[in-house]
Amino acid sequence: MAPRLWPITMDEVMAMVHVAEQQGSLSSVTHQVKKMWGRDIGHLVPREHSVDEDTADMLIAALNQEISEADMQKRNLLLRDKVMFIAARCLKLTPTQLTQLEGVNFSTNCGEEFSFWSRIETVEQAYAMLRWYWFQVRPRLATKSGSALFVTHRGVAISPNGVGARFVRAVTSAGLRRSIPSWVQWINGKLR
Repeated sequence: MAPRLWPITMDEVMAMVHVAEQQGSLSSVTHQVKKMWGRDIGHLVPREHSVDEDTADMLIAALNQEISEADMQKRNLLLRDKVMFIAARCLKLTPTQLTQLEGVNFSTNCGEEFSFWSRIETVEQAYAMLRWYWFQVRPRLATKSGSALFVTHRGVAISPNGVGARFVRAVTSAGLRRSIPSWVQWINGKLR
C-alpha cells in the first residue's frame, strides 16, 4: 500500500521548486521534485507562457550546427528555416501569416542592418534579415517565379503546415521539445 500524501501548500511547492532549481539538473523542476520527495507538483507549478531568450538561442545554435554540416541544397533550406523562425519570433507571426509574406515587401532597403552573430531583437533587424534572405537565399531555392517569400525545395510557396513541420523537426532535432512545446510559446518570447 502506497503511503498517503497530505495536501501540499503553495509555500511548500515553491520551496520544493527553489531547492530543485538549485540542484542545476537538466531535467525539469517537477521531475526533480518527484524524484527527491515523491510528490507530483506539475499541476501546481505555473507554466511558462513564452520561450526565454537562452532557449531560443539554443534552437538557433542547433540550426547553425546543422547548416555548417549540410550540403548546399540542405543548407539553403536550413537557412530558410532559421530566417522563418527568427522572423516569426521577432514579428509575432503565425505560420499562416509567415507564409503570406511576399518578396515585394522587402525589395527596398530601410537602412537597418542585421548580423547573425548577434541576437536579432528589433522589427527593423528582422526586416533587414528578411531582405537579405530575399536577395541571397531565396533565388537558390525558387526555381519558379512567384512572390512568396518562403518556398519549398521545389520552389513553390511553403504551406502553414510545412512551416509547422519544419519547426517541429528543428525543435526535436535540437532536443528542445520540452523547452519549446509549441509555436505559440515560441512567438510569445519577449523582445528586449
